Amino acid sequence: MTIADLLVTFKERFSKFTCSVVNEDLIPIDTTYLVYASGSKNWTDTPLEKITVVNTSGVETHIYPADYTVDRAEGRVTFAVARLATDIVRASFSKRPFTDDEITSILTSAFTQVKLLSFHIINFDISNFHVNYSEAILKRAYTIALREIQFPTTKYFAINISGRSIDKSTQVTQIEALITSNEKELFQDINAIRYLDKTNIFL
Repeated sequence: MTIADLLVTFKERFSKFTCSVVNEDLIPIDTTYLVYASGSKNWTDTPLEKITVVNTSGVETHIYPADYTVDRAEGRVTFAVARLATDIVRASFSKRPFTDDEITSILTSAFTQVKLLSFHIINFDISNFHVNYSEAILKRAYTIALREIQFPTTKYFAINISGRSIDKSTQVTQIEALITSNEKELFQDINAIRYLDKTNIFL
């Protein structure tokens, strides 16, 4: 197996890993007040984003999709008609927490860490490793990813992992519990790998 093979599985599982952002104030990119940018990229198309505008009187108005377009990859909203300079544009949306390049980097780091943890040097290369290492590498990759988002969670209303929603009030503690559980399973896999290496079942 290669890291490229494993990346397909990792990306498929990560497609169910999203963060929900509620009422983020978008920033106009220039004085035309047509294009507004979020601090987050990689918006998902499900559920559909909600765009509202707050005027100087504090009245918030929902903007219908026919009146704007969205570049979800870049996290930008372009209005058909320019907004007022005094308008506050807000967006609620779901996003994927990592880009494809970042997912690749996470998986590569996980590979290196599992290699070190299993004390395996011979015949364990990023372009050629036994399939039985796959789950251990994936588990460590999940831990790395969860640690990346564990503490910047104040900007997220909720985090969704494979259909499980973690709300804002318990994100840090629940993510820590997930990491602990995941790492316990990982080291069970690592111990099995060490045994199989010693007995030459796979090298």
